[in-house]
Parts: sequence; C-alpha cells; structure tokens
Amino acid sequence: MFGLGKKRQEPRWSGLDAMDLVPVRRIESEIFDAEDRIRLLDPRFKKGLLGRFLQSRLPRERAHVKVELDARGSDLWRAIDGRCKVADLVRLFEDRYPDDTEQAADRVWRFLAVMEHHGFIELSPDDLPDPDGP
Repeated sequence: MFGLGKKRQEPRWSGLDAMDLVPVRRIESEIFDAEDRIRLLDPRFKKGLLGRFLQSRLPRERAHVKVELDARGSDLWRAIDGRCKVADLVRLFEDRYPDDTEQAADRVWRFLAVMEHHGFIELSPDDLPDPDGP
C-alpha cells in the first residue's frame, strides 16, 4: 500500500532545455593558492534555529567545511555568476581546455550535479529576474 494516493512528481526541470538552466551560487568562496584556485566555504550548521545559533558562535576558522576545487572546477566556479547558462559554461570549458572538447558537456554536467547535490549551487530557469536587480 505504499504510494497509494500520492501523486507522482515530475522531474524538477521537466520540459526545460537543460542547457538553458542558470547555475546560481548558494555558498561563499575564496581564493586559496598562488594558482587562483577556489576554496568553497560550506557552513558547518545550516538547518534549524539551533544550527544557526551554533554557526554564529563558531570562530571564523572553524565555521566552514572547506572544499578545494581543482583548476577546472575553479574556472567553472568563477564563471557561475547567476546569469551564465549551462551552455555558456560548456563553451567556456571547451575554449579553456581544447583537448577535452569531446567530453566538455559531460564534465560540466558532472561538476554541476555534484555542486547541486551538496547544495553549493542551485540550477534555475533562465527567465528569473536579474540578481543585481533593476
């Protein structure tokens, strides 16, 4: 009797062209080495009143889980600005890494899937209002 009476949910992006989605950052980042690679700063506590309370009390150096990106991930992260579509990220990857052109779309999608899975980005339709406002 599992699932009776429950409506089956459509996939989140059903009917949309995946290349038109716009990745939007949800966490902070910083440059961490001489090669300008990116370190993502994921808050240790995110949910609930107690989590927010604890997060605000942690010393700055312990307040985040730090995720270091490689050169390719850092390039993609820098390009995620809330306006750039997935198709633009694939073109950027192809331009920057011409030896990986055949795998560019797959590599970009894997990166974005991992980033979204961990809550570092959100994929949104491209018709959202400009994040900088009018």
